[in-house]
Amino acid sequence: MKAIIIDQKQIVKNYVASYFFFDIVALCHSFIINNTYSDVFISWKSVYSFLCFIPVLSYLVRLKTFLNVVKDLIQIHSAKKSFCVVAYHTFLLVFLIHTFTCSIYAIPLWIHEDDVPDGSLLQIVENRASSRSSLYMECCLLVICNFLGVDYSEDITVPEEQLCLFIMIFSGRIYTLFLIADLLGVFGFTGTSESEYERHLAQLNALMRSENLPIDLRKKLVNYYECKYMRHHFNEDDIFSDMDDFMRTEILLFSARKLLLRIEAFQLISRTQFVDLFMHKKSTIYLTNDVISKRGSTVDKIYFICYGTVAVLNAKDREIIHIKDGDHFGLISYWTSPDLQHIFSHVAVETCEIFSVSTKEMNEFFARNQEAKKYFENKVRQTIQLYKRLDESISRGGTDLLSELRGKLLFEVPKLRPIALD
Repeated sequence: MKAIIIDQKQIVKNYVASYFFFDIVALCHSFIINNTYSDVFISWKSVYSFLCFIPVLSYLVRLKTFLNVVKDLIQIHSAKKSFCVVAYHTFLLVFLIHTFTCSIYAIPLWIHEDDVPDGSLLQIVENRASSRSSLYMECCLLVICNFLGVDYSEDITVPEEQLCLFIMIFSGRIYTLFLIADLLGVFGFTGTSESEYERHLAQLNALMRSENLPIDLRKKLVNYYECKYMRHHFNEDDIFSDMDDFMRTEILLFSARKLLLRIEAFQLISRTQFVDLFMHKKSTIYLTNDVISKRGSTVDKIYFICYGTVAVLNAKDREIIHIKDGDHFGLISYWTSPDLQHIFSHVAVETCEIFSVSTKEMNEFFARNQEAKKYFENKVRQTIQLYKRLDESISRGGTDLLSELRGKLLFEVPKLRPIALD
């Protein structure tokens, strides 16, 4: 069972009992090699080889930690999956080759000491090497050839060394199989969800051709399909049905995080109350210029913007303001319109994802949370005053947002929206 430890003494105790020794040895690697070479190597080669091999074991113990750090660094920069796989295997391959390079020299040296038999790889590499760096390169060349299955010019006849080479060659074959499987998974084959997406997209294209739909409508349908499924087809209901309540709650809180940050009333209520409100929400993707709600239509939903920009239009269909991530609309008309009809129209300025909650569920939520109701009532009053001032300004001859944008008098900073279309 996993547990989070926050006690500093316990953390130190666990670290000292696990990784502390290996980290100290790895940290002193260069000191051990450089300060023992001249004296120890001449007298006791086996002792020196053992000192060289200990840091390698320390690195091997920390291999999983190192690879996890590499994964985290790559994910922080939002790299593609293909780059992650290539970088991961590059670091792993370099580490394995370095480990076998040190082992292929240190282990025979430890076994034979000064009595090196004829045909030993120690004789082969030492005869070719003129310095420690060239000695390392000779061992590295031998490892690369055997690990990756390339022929090496010299024959090794010593049984102990042949066993080491067998282990290295066998490890190389196993690693090659995993490498090929990962590369084919990224570059060679598409996953089930991607194949299913392509199949449904082909059916959509066939339907559009049979109905002889215009080009603009075809592009809109394809764009909607891409934004909705993000190039991967999946059944959201089936996935959520297999999750427990805790996981569904965590996913919902993450998807609605901007609402939690922008709307103070949601920060004052419990997680359970927030989840109860949005658990049965309907999520809808709207493309550019799609009408979300039209003036005069019945107010039966309250809308919350998950991401995107929505334009608010007055009675003359002139834009008065843009509302963005975390904003909501529909309550003004629901609370102020006597016939429960929308006072304003709302149109998507860009691709948007909108959460909609029925007015019945909102009423039940307000009945349980009077403080939240007061917050939204104050917000509605402030928004009505703002819209009234903007509408009066436009009526007196002011310029609406659409005219300013077309006249290049108003520029908006583009935002990176959380839609994966790689």
